[in-house]
Amino acid sequence: MRKRPRRRRPKRSGANGAGQRRQKLSRRVRELYRPDLADDPEAAEWHAELEGELARPGRGRGRQKTRSGERASDEAGVLDERDDEQATGSESTGRVIAISSGSCRVQCGEEALDCVLPSDLARNQRAVLAVGDRVAFATHGASHRLRRILPRRTVLSRPDPRNPRDERVIAANIDIAVHVESVAQPPLRPALVDRYLIAIARGGADAAVCVNKMDLLSGTEERLRELAKLAPYRALGLSILPCSAKTGEGLDDLHKLLAKRTAVFVGHSGVGKSSILNALAPGLDADTGAVTRRSGTGRHTTTRSSLYRLEDGIRVIDTPGIREFGLWQLTEDELAAYFADFEEHAARCRFRDCAHTHEPDCGVRAAVEAGELSAARHEAYLRIRASLASGD
Repeated sequence: MRKRPRRRRPKRSGANGAGQRRQKLSRRVRELYRPDLADDPEAAEWHAELEGELARPGRGRGRQKTRSGERASDEAGVLDERDDEQATGSESTGRVIAISSGSCRVQCGEEALDCVLPSDLARNQRAVLAVGDRVAFATHGASHRLRRILPRRTVLSRPDPRNPRDERVIAANIDIAVHVESVAQPPLRPALVDRYLIAIARGGADAAVCVNKMDLLSGTEERLRELAKLAPYRALGLSILPCSAKTGEGLDDLHKLLAKRTAVFVGHSGVGKSSILNALAPGLDADTGAVTRRSGTGRHTTTRSSLYRLEDGIRVIDTPGIREFGLWQLTEDELAAYFADFEEHAARCRFRDCAHTHEPDCGVRAAVEAGELSAARHEAYLRIRASLASGD
């Protein structure tokens, strides 16, 4: 007896029906979508073509029941909210004043608006978005979504502590960076000043040093002794502003320096950045905290950067405290160019590529030995150069 041939079952595709249509439409979106679409005169054509895709048979906007009886989302849902706003939303610009996970707050005129970040930007937001950035965003109904970051005038950045190969932008579009130090609790640490000056110069902003907590010094002699540590920087023409957030000393001078400018306050934890900000604008109520007794260092009371608007056109970005400050993509050979006080003496070096470390007949080291150049500045140069060589 002949066996009856087995009927072959047709192969079932995992992308039949609605799934297949979703894949095709999603693929079409990827082909046509571009981030700069809002400025493209052909944006209307792009949107019309997608409408055509959706209008074809079987692609209506009605909902269908699933096998379990639940309501399924319509097939147009494959166009995520970002794509829809790129095509139809109106565009505005503003300045980022605060950042949180997956979103940022943008100042637009007198309004502060919460903007959702696109998924590709949100995944790497620490590296690409900073307080002070000017951004373009779309408004769609009651929601706002960031579209792109506009070109920056200036920037202050450092290597990401978690991944030194990535840049961490601290603040953008600033006119001046104020490195806040304190004379006590925690003690004055001039070594960090050099690193900040280099980073600020590379980013294109002006620099100043504000020395807080002058009220903690007992008398004139102690005051002169502490401020003498910053004499090499004063000789460079750097603004050194002794002040006290508690007594108000020096705040008028600081206010004049910042008038009609955007500034960023940076420095160690506990030096009083937020306290100075509150003293400049009573009622602002920026978070402050005490210094720990055991270590003499500050706690991270300010946990994220925020931009505040003060009187006389002053904008201040208050930042969390930083205990270590790396230099982004700076090489050993480039370092000497950021020590302007070396230039005159380097002209007397025997070798044109002198590193000012151990070479014979070095004009810079000779100037240090003769007291013509600050030994503290040369020591700072050697420390930074060694850290760059070791990759720290």
